[in-house]
Amino acid sequence: MARYLVGADDDKPSLIDAVRNASDGDIIELEEGYCPNVNYITLSKSLSFIGHVVKTEEGREDFRNTITSRFFIEKGASVSFKGLWICCGEPKCNIINCNRKSKLEMTNVVIESTQTEEKVYPVIYAEEECQIKFKDVTVWKNEKWSLKSYFENCNVEIDDSVFCDCNIVAKNTEIKIKNSAVRSVGFCVVNAYNSNVTLNNVSVEGCDKEKRRPAIWSENSRIITSNCTVTQPEYESAVYLIKNSYLQSDDDDFESVCMDDSRGICTASKIRNIFSAESQSYVCMKEGMEILGNMSRKIDLLLDENSVFRGDVLRLNRIVNPNLRIKGSSLIELDEVLCSEGDVSNIGIDIDESSKWVWRKEEQSNEITEKDAEQSKEPKSSAREQLNQMIGLKSVKKEIDKMLHLAEFNRQRIAKGLQPQEQSFHSVFLGNPGTGKTTVARLIGEVLYESGAFKSDEFKLIEASEPDFISENVGGTAQQTLALLEQAKGGVLFIDEAYALNKKGSSVDFGIEAINTIIKYMEDHRGEIMIIFAGYTKEMEQFLKTNPGLASRVPNKFVFEDYTPDEIVEIGERDLEKKMYTFEDREYYAQQVKRAYHASLDHSNARWIRNFNEKLLKVFAERVMNNGEEDLETIKKVDLDAALAQGKYQKAENEDDREQAFDRLQKMVGIEKVKEQVNRFISLAELNQRREEQGQMNQDFTLHSLFLGNPGTGKTTVARIIGEVLYQKGIIAEKKFIEASRSDLVAGYVGQTALKTREVLESALGGVLFIDEAYSLNSDSQNDFGLEAINEILKFMEDHRKDMVIIFAGYTKEMNEFLKQNSGLASRIPHTFDFEDYTPEEIVQIGLMGIHNAGYVVDESYYSEVVKNNYTQSKEHSNGRWVRNLNEQLIMVMSDRVAKSEDADINTILKEDLDVIAIHHQIIG
Repeated sequence: MARYLVGADDDKPSLIDAVRNASDGDIIELEEGYCPNVNYITLSKSLSFIGHVVKTEEGREDFRNTITSRFFIEKGASVSFKGLWICCGEPKCNIINCNRKSKLEMTNVVIESTQTEEKVYPVIYAEEECQIKFKDVTVWKNEKWSLKSYFENCNVEIDDSVFCDCNIVAKNTEIKIKNSAVRSVGFCVVNAYNSNVTLNNVSVEGCDKEKRRPAIWSENSRIITSNCTVTQPEYESAVYLIKNSYLQSDDDDFESVCMDDSRGICTASKIRNIFSAESQSYVCMKEGMEILGNMSRKIDLLLDENSVFRGDVLRLNRIVNPNLRIKGSSLIELDEVLCSEGDVSNIGIDIDESSKWVWRKEEQSNEITEKDAEQSKEPKSSAREQLNQMIGLKSVKKEIDKMLHLAEFNRQRIAKGLQPQEQSFHSVFLGNPGTGKTTVARLIGEVLYESGAFKSDEFKLIEASEPDFISENVGGTAQQTLALLEQAKGGVLFIDEAYALNKKGSSVDFGIEAINTIIKYMEDHRGEIMIIFAGYTKEMEQFLKTNPGLASRVPNKFVFEDYTPDEIVEIGERDLEKKMYTFEDREYYAQQVKRAYHASLDHSNARWIRNFNEKLLKVFAERVMNNGEEDLETIKKVDLDAALAQGKYQKAENEDDREQAFDRLQKMVGIEKVKEQVNRFISLAELNQRREEQGQMNQDFTLHSLFLGNPGTGKTTVARIIGEVLYQKGIIAEKKFIEASRSDLVAGYVGQTALKTREVLESALGGVLFIDEAYSLNSDSQNDFGLEAINEILKFMEDHRKDMVIIFAGYTKEMNEFLKQNSGLASRIPHTFDFEDYTPEEIVQIGLMGIHNAGYVVDESYYSEVVKNNYTQSKEHSNGRWVRNLNEQLIMVMSDRVAKSEDADINTILKEDLDVIAIHHQIIG
């Protein structure tokens, strides 16, 4: 990784020269005060651009580098900008254009468009599976026109940013915005089409009401908001959802909401003007909704055209005639209605004969009921109680108890004026993702804080990862790391994937600078901070060896075990019950979740079940909407079946029990013994699958296999068919067939073969890996890395017994020698398929099939005679491969003859063509 310092001086390269000469991974730093002006810059290499920003006495940021240019990022390049002001005034141009799976990351960047033409092109334009990350980015206001940022088929993350008069358009895009502000004076602020939009702590300010453009427009999209404000005074549809959109709102303050053919869940919502639901819309309201009714000429709540509004408490701020309008066979069902202006019985309700209005409480009151008051007084569970209530994690809870007992022991000794026992809270958390490491870190910290172990005014938990510590400036990493440590002092610093700080093999390793700074701080402030290093077990154990003093300063080791299938089910049930869902059949949910988790390649514990539940709820909501059902709470068996079927093979109505793939195997010439073996193999896999589905105990089994036989006997073709049938039967997760040979697995340097082999193995997860001529991995010398590949394969086979099928293929004698390379190989490959050589008659049959499939005509009797004679006399018995080669030669002879005669039949192979081939083979023989 090279670093270029660019500037205007003769002894420094220009920005363009540096871009031209740089290689993937290089850094281009602009000399302070250097402000290049370039027409456009195309980036097809992965580069980082760094400028300089200085804080003024007034606290403002002074950008010392401005690049006046347009950037075109393509061909999968990964490009980052930091500390730069990027400006462009070219008409009809994007300032940033990103495509073809490229990655763009911007940190502390200002983008300014000085375009003056009325038709303003998007300042940011990204498409074709690009990944965009903005942190502390400002899109500067254009004094004349509103700006636009456009994302199509991308993944976008925006954090701590401000888009001044710049709307965001998302098409087929996943976009997450947090801690940001977005406004527009001429267009919708957020336009979502077939997209997922997540807004967390975002301020959205729409244009004035006369322009009739909602601040948030959603079409067939999913909008998730939390702690957001949407401002657009005196406008009745500041948030506007149409065509099967979905809104999940949590603790938001919206000017107004209009839903058309959409659905939503609103939790603790505040609506300043009006909420309306029309055209078969469904709304579930939880933890109350307050409608202020600030528009005097508008009602508070409108339901129309077969829409449903259900929830607990609706709070109104006024009494008008009417407050609520319900028509078009709609339904509103509430636990309670409150009104701050007077008796709730006086609120105005306009309802037609086809609609229904239900208050679940017989008597309405402005007062909080005694039950509500008691519930409001219930204390929140303590951190210690929350720890104990967490599912699973027995060994972790046991170690936590030891730590907390010592902390309490010290507290009591101090209370009696005794010297406390020295205690270090620094810990390492080992385990796979989704096992609750971050949650436990927070709860441990809270318990220690409550016990007085930390001397601070409030509990602190700072989460950090490698980018938060590393600065690309010399000496900057130590300063950045020290600042994080000081911020967490008196609380917990949780370092996730801490091993990422260990940059082994990197030419510039700033990670070790961060590690050394942390170690010194740990020693100097032993009782003032708890530092938790978290990550995968193997990688974390290696990380602790990076510095001899690290392991000795981290005395507390917590091993987070994977959740059992029963614990996964319990987590899933709690999650759904918390969201106020019930089950048609709880046991069916448990059974199907266990089966799905067992079959899944993604064993990310609690994350997996949360993702599964989210998919399940989407299916549930779709069913309710399509069928017009009123039950918005009960998850049914059909919902589980539909969720489990997503992404799996769907059998067509005209397919028989074995499907087309199995039929192709039966039609193959010869290999009768193999066909029998495949039939038994598939039947065994189906039997085991059915036993699992019925919840019966099952012998641990694997489908790893040996294919033994000479070349050309159909080993690769049969392997493909087996893979396709197993996928169609749902026995393997993906229709994936990966072929590999020695060159794909073995590298030329020590330690590289295991990595190369593992990449191939991981690429085949969920499908079939076919290793041809596997005996070529046999190692006869210490310098041969084949044994390293075999050992890696062996370990992977054991770790992923049911996640894939590995087929080893080759000659019988050589494959027997291959199995002797490692004593564990034979025991892990239970199935053997013996591919016999084809008879001369079968060779003729294969050849004729190839001739006819290619659309040629031949004298079958004479062809049979020539092929049999030549195959019998040939020294090369490569079976089907031999006759395919002969056919290719035959077509070439025929083509040469036809080229010399204009009147020749271009479809008929003559005897004289076969005679030429026969003579050729006799000469070769």
